[in-house]
Amino acid sequence: MFGGLFRPHNIALKAAAVAFVALSCLVPRLAMTAPVQAMAGDDGPIALGGLDPMAYFLNHKPLKGSPFFSLRYKGQVWNFSSVLYRATFLVDPEKFAPQHDGLCTEAADRGESRRADPNVWKIRDGKLYLFHDRAALAAWLRRQTGRDSKPADSPAAPVSEAARNTQGSHRE
Repeated sequence: MFGGLFRPHNIALKAAAVAFVALSCLVPRLAMTAPVQAMAGDDGPIALGGLDPMAYFLNHKPLKGSPFFSLRYKGQVWNFSSVLYRATFLVDPEKFAPQHDGLCTEAADRGESRRADPNVWKIRDGKLYLFHDRAALAAWLRRQTGRDSKPADSPAAPVSEAARNTQGSHRE
C-alpha cells in the first residue's frame, strides 16, 4: 500500500511529510511554553483588525490573517496568514506584538490612549509601532531624530510632503 511512497522518485513527497511531522511536533510544544491559548471557536477582540503581526516583519507590509491560524494572546484574538507565521509568533510573542498594546505610539508617548490604524506603522530596532494616522507617524519620527524643536503645547507644525507620504513600510 505505501511501497511507492518510499521510492527515490518521491523525494519531494518524503521531504514534505518529514516537514509536516516536524512542524506538527513543534507547534504543540511551543504552545505549551508560550503565554498563549490555541483558539477553538473562542470569541474576543481581534488584534490588529485581523491583520497578521508577522507579515509586518517578514513581508514588510500588513497582510490579512485567517481565523484558521489564530490564537489568544493578552486577551485578544490574533490571526495569522499561515501556520508557519503563527508558530514563529509563538516562539516570542513579546518580540512580534506591537508596542503599547497596539495603541498609537505617538499618543502613548504623550500619556494618552488612542486607537491606532494598523495600516500606519513603523518597525524600528526590531519592534513594531502603530500610529493613528500618517501625521502622528511623521511627528513621532521627527521627535525620534531630534528634529522636533517646538514646545509640546504649541500648535502642530505643518507636515511636510515627504512626511505626508510616509506609510511606515520601511525599517531602521
